[in-house]
Amino acid sequence: MSITARSPSDRLRSPCTDLDVCTINEVIDANCNCTGVYQDNDLDGICDIQDNCPGVMNTVQEDLDGDGAGDACDSCPFVGGGVGSPCNDGQTCTTNDVLTATCSCEGTPVSDSDGDGLCDAEDPCPLQPGPCEGDGDGIPDANDNCPTVSNADQPMRTVMAKAMHATCAPL
Repeated sequence: MSITARSPSDRLRSPCTDLDVCTINEVIDANCNCTGVYQDNDLDGICDIQDNCPGVMNTVQEDLDGDGAGDACDSCPFVGGGVGSPCNDGQTCTTNDVLTATCSCEGTPVSDSDGDGLCDAEDPCPLQPGPCEGDGDGIPDANDNCPTVSNADQPMRTVMAKAMHATCAPL
């Protein structure tokens, strides 16, 4: 087996790795150095992989809302995220909250099955308009001394029940 020595010119333009994340297409140059093409598409002096706005020149790299998108290309520079990003509008009666083109957080309203103005998520009786009345005695549950037992004679029952120490017990 013979070993053939390679001349430096044999290695010229051979692929290599220059360990620089900002370059691509690294090859051995005429001085035997591994060099690559520096990637800075917006020509701001910040390589694309480290640029928070690689398509827009912004040498300062400001990011006031800290969302990783540079202010120069951030659709909502004072609100974390960009248009279409998830957010929380603080409303329990909305879902799929996202940042809008005006940088406000808005969600899709959820249903109000009984049409009483309370969304189903907040309505104790989502299928019954008005105050919730679950036992059929005509007295809204919030005012009913026995919300699970029908007893239209509330005042009398309350007096008698207190005497018996059993508000919802049958008399």
